[in-house]
Amino acid sequence: RPAGCGPSARTLGSNTVRRSFVVIFAALSLCAAATAATDIVSDLKSLLANDGLEAVNAYLSVHWESAMAPLSRKVERCDIQAMQLALELHRGTNAETAQALGESLSLAVSRCPAKLLPLIPSSEVQQFCNVGGAVPESRLKREIDRRVHRISLNAPLSRSQNGLACITAYNEEARRAALGPWQTDSFNGRPTK
Repeated sequence: RPAGCGPSARTLGSNTVRRSFVVIFAALSLCAAATAATDIVSDLKSLLANDGLEAVNAYLSVHWESAMAPLSRKVERCDIQAMQLALELHRGTNAETAQALGESLSLAVSRCPAKLLPLIPSSEVQQFCNVGGAVPESRLKREIDRRVHRISLNAPLSRSQNGLACITAYNEEARRAALGPWQTDSFNGRPTK
């Protein structure tokens, strides 16, 4: 090869080695991140078994980025163990974690209702079947329709007690939104009679 025409064997070899290190490092970083995210559920379950519900919720409040955020992401990605844990932790008295977990569970209901709705006790279904502030008001009706349609596509789920309760909750939210905030009372959000 004439001088100055393309990379030398030495440069080519060094670039290949450099690229290999970058690829290996990226792969190891992804594995470490996946392991850390996987371990958060088991770590929190151990903490729950040893120290109780309120201790776990206090831990989540203090370690928001390293514990709460990964747990929420796993719930929103429909990880069964994370959803089960979130349902249990949501019952605690820590308002901050209860709100964050409730929002994650509501999003999970919209993404994987067939996985999550059977896990929720019937008495709690309606609190997770809402859109809340997840979308702008201008898209609220469309989002509610999309979520109801997703449940309706699964015939056994749509006929189940939890499926029907969820559809009812979404339809009630759509009805309240159509009435507007000036026609709801401030006590419980239900439309005035």
